[in-house]
Amino acid sequence: MATQPKPLVQHESEDSPRPSLPHPEYFLWAPVAFIPLTYLFSSKHPNVFSSACILSLVPLLKIVDLCLRDIARSHPRLVAVFSAGNILQQMVAIHALHQCQLQLIPMLVVGWILCSNLLCYGGYLLATGKPITQGRPLVVHQLRIILMWSFSCHFIISLSTYRLSEDTISPRLRTDPLGTSRALALLCLVLGLYVCFRPPANANPDGADHDQNSSVGYPAELLVTHNVFPAYIGFTYSATSVVLAVALIAMYHASRHLFSASLHLLSLNMRMEVIGGLILPLTMTCLVTLANTPNLTVNWLAESERGASTFLFLFPMIVLLGVTSMNKPLPMILEPTSSFVLFLGGFVFTSIEYQEPLRFARLSGCAVIVVYCGLLAYLFQADPTPEIPVLSLPCV
Repeated sequence: MATQPKPLVQHESEDSPRPSLPHPEYFLWAPVAFIPLTYLFSSKHPNVFSSACILSLVPLLKIVDLCLRDIARSHPRLVAVFSAGNILQQMVAIHALHQCQLQLIPMLVVGWILCSNLLCYGGYLLATGKPITQGRPLVVHQLRIILMWSFSCHFIISLSTYRLSEDTISPRLRTDPLGTSRALALLCLVLGLYVCFRPPANANPDGADHDQNSSVGYPAELLVTHNVFPAYIGFTYSATSVVLAVALIAMYHASRHLFSASLHLLSLNMRMEVIGGLILPLTMTCLVTLANTPNLTVNWLAESERGASTFLFLFPMIVLLGVTSMNKPLPMILEPTSSFVLFLGGFVFTSIEYQEPLRFARLSGCAVIVVYCGLLAYLFQADPTPEIPVLSLPCV
């Protein structure tokens, strides 16, 4: 019996591996690649160049978020503090230090904390109908407790410091807040670092956390399950660190244009409280939301969980950086109105989040957003309190 000739083209079986196509998120590099082309028109059309740099923050934020989620698979505690949004906020604050716009930084901190702990939190409750502490580890719970205690202590220190500043007649006898700011910044950093990076009590022998379903960085359903970068690049885990560093450098350059564009609003007689407390936080939140448009809850979950890191890590770092390295007298003690707004916002956040169980989550989300709008209205309509006198360092 003659054998049948083999077909020239052999069809692959269903079980045979197929070549993997590039993930759609790889094409986020395409908008970034067009940004260098705008340098050709930067001298003739500076507004177009600045707008292109600001829009490039959207793919850059997505790339940073993917890198952080990829790192969270192996080192979840390293990304318990940082999200793409508060990294951008920190870069804008550094630009404000360079330009000596010290009044903008405290309002930026207050506005970003309210935006993350109230606005993003309310949006997450409306979208999912469940609290963010459901199934979360103990570290996040402890961070929020420290955040509430920090807001309470900060409000008391702010009231006592301003009372001394107003009652004292001689300027030489006024309380210099820089020493207190250094102590408060170091205290916040030590407490936050201890809670985040201490060895877990129920750690496995290999060093991983016992709770594998949800890590400090991202829950299991939000982790990156595919390679963030194509395999033909030639790198494995080190590619994430390299691309993260490149993306952060590009973000730092683009955030400078965002900060410069916000300063142009001063020519419209707009108050610094409105720019730092409302416009910049909402703009950065919109950019981060656009970067996570297919999965909005990923953005709101990350920003809500890392709202505590703004006051416990990022603001103390800026204060210490300004006092020690840049010779900028930035106090960490806010004026009483801002301290009261932070205290009330943190109280609303913790009181709703710690309810077991939370029965009306979506209704609570609407209430949180209403409280956010009310606190901003109170903050902007209140009489501006005179700044704490700083006599140690000149702002040069």
